[in-house]
Amino acid sequence: MKKIIPTCLILVLTYLIPLYSAAGTMVVIINANNPITKLTKAEVKEYFLKKKTRWKTGKKVRSTDNQSNDSMRNSFNEKVLVFSGVELERYWLEQQYQKAQKPPTTLSSDTEALKFVGKFKGAIGFVDQSSVKGNSSVKTVFSVNY
Repeated sequence: MKKIIPTCLILVLTYLIPLYSAAGTMVVIINANNPITKLTKAEVKEYFLKKKTRWKTGKKVRSTDNQSNDSMRNSFNEKVLVFSGVELERYWLEQQYQKAQKPPTTLSSDTEALKFVGKFKGAIGFVDQSSVKGNSSVKTVFSVNY
């Protein structure tokens, strides 16, 4: 009996540690020249769903959809946009039909997202926090764990 408990504990930890370490922090980034310094979850949602299409400066918002990490993307959709993947697809189909509004620009990596947001003053995107270090062309305005 005494040998079974430590063995079970080791097995449980063996499976839990990888799950815990897989979690990370995603950050919402905007162009470094945008005067905004912080966004609320509600504001991030409005910009990504194109309910707000202009920054306070009048510059057009250019939102992006980072598809590089399914876990991060699903977490962003569920925690920030409060949509499942299917609900978000339906939302964009309705927007295209009703308002001729296109979904955010699709990007396939954090590197692409950093380049895009760094290039366009009105751009907004999300990436893993670790990819932002040392990049002076973007700034972080919101973060959430995934």
